[in-house]
Amino acid sequence: MSDTAAPVTGRIEVDSHKFLPVFIGVERAGRLREYLTPSGGAQWLESSSTRLDHPEAQSCVLHVFACGVAVFHLVQPHEPAALTDLAVWRYRSYASDLPWARDKIRELLEGDHAGAPNPEYVLSLYWLTSGPWAGDAYDTALRLLSTPSILVDRGAPGGPAPLRVGA
Repeated sequence: MSDTAAPVTGRIEVDSHKFLPVFIGVERAGRLREYLTPSGGAQWLESSSTRLDHPEAQSCVLHVFACGVAVFHLVQPHEPAALTDLAVWRYRSYASDLPWARDKIRELLEGDHAGAPNPEYVLSLYWLTSGPWAGDAYDTALRLLSTPSILVDRGAPGGPAPLRVGA
């Protein structure tokens, strides 16, 4: 896995990075980019960005690309009791993150809701800042962080719940 392990501590600490893309179209992106800060430097894809307030994120940046795609990048520090708790939180948080992104992009487009864009996907990535594992247990924890869906019953009544093994 990695030669550089997170510090071994008694608790799990991660920075959750969520990316919520939505296609808003080239014309809408152009209008929206007029009010945003252009990205600096030589890039292969023109973009602009702005910081936004999000009720549960430490940081939220909206990137709008000239090709017509807007991407919300949310950073949320989290200290779950176990990796399963992190996986359940991940799926449950989508229930508020996706509608928030939909409402925010519609607000930013100022009433241009014809064929209103609707984010439908969240890409979650985690930066492990500390954990209780060492050696092989650390490798296993990183693998579980990479595929947290195996820890969650997403079809459970009442929403995502810890997967019950052997029940």
